[in-house]
Amino acid sequence: MAIVTEIAERHGVGCGQILEETDGQRFMYLSPSICHMLTGAEHPYPAPVAVGKRGDSPYEDFPLINRLHSDMLEDTYGPISTRVLRHDAKVRESHLIDPAGVSRTYAITLFPDEGLSEPLRGIDAEIRAGSSIGKTFRRHGYEVRKNVLEALIVELPLWLREAFADQRTHAQARLSELLCRNELSPPLLYGTAIEVYHPDFRCAETNHLERLQEAPTWASLITEGLSSEEIWQRLGSESKACSRDDERYLRARLLAEPQVFALKERMQDILESDHGDLVVRA
Repeated sequence: MAIVTEIAERHGVGCGQILEETDGQRFMYLSPSICHMLTGAEHPYPAPVAVGKRGDSPYEDFPLINRLHSDMLEDTYGPISTRVLRHDAKVRESHLIDPAGVSRTYAITLFPDEGLSEPLRGIDAEIRAGSSIGKTFRRHGYEVRKNVLEALIVELPLWLREAFADQRTHAQARLSELLCRNELSPPLLYGTAIEVYHPDFRCAETNHLERLQEAPTWASLITEGLSSEEIWQRLGSESKACSRDDERYLRARLLAEPQVFALKERMQDILESDHGDLVVRA
């Protein structure tokens, strides 16, 4: 909802109204103008678009700030624990595990080539010992925001299907930069993560609303003249600091393309590697 409303306000058009079905699925009847902006196709009449279950919104479905992914998993599956497969100076692999021992999210985190900044090293030591990333930063007074680089569908290798206790072959994933700050520090990059979601938690498809969350890399935005404060505020508000009408944003998108491609290649190599005894089984 917030994403659609932002587009409508930016272009001066009406967005539509919500109709809630009896099964709890929420649909938004988008106006022809906003449908054209989202899909590129002409719609002569308002079109229904599913926007989540009752109480949900696109931002709640994939929170960029404050609400942690593990919070959402716990709402659905109960207490969630973290199982770390490996964590070194370059890569972290982990599962978020439900009480039945099933992985509900598999994550790869790639750390900056230059290493972590000094304020983050102590926190990283706790995370390396088995704590979850988001909860550990929150416990230390940091806010974490995600800069989504791409929403994508990945093919699941056999070992990950076994960890998910599910034989479906594809899953939805998000490639995001993990940014954090507290009252004493500027925004800092902790790492770049791909989260692969259990097919029961998120279906293996993406939509136009999810694509609207995608942004250039932090480094490319800085290179094109946006300040770290501008970017941070954009991730947490309706600010237009990274508006698609901003030429700096458009240049950053082009600059980021090879960076994002290289990240996806590295993560694909990890997914396809032999995990052997690292496989999680219920």
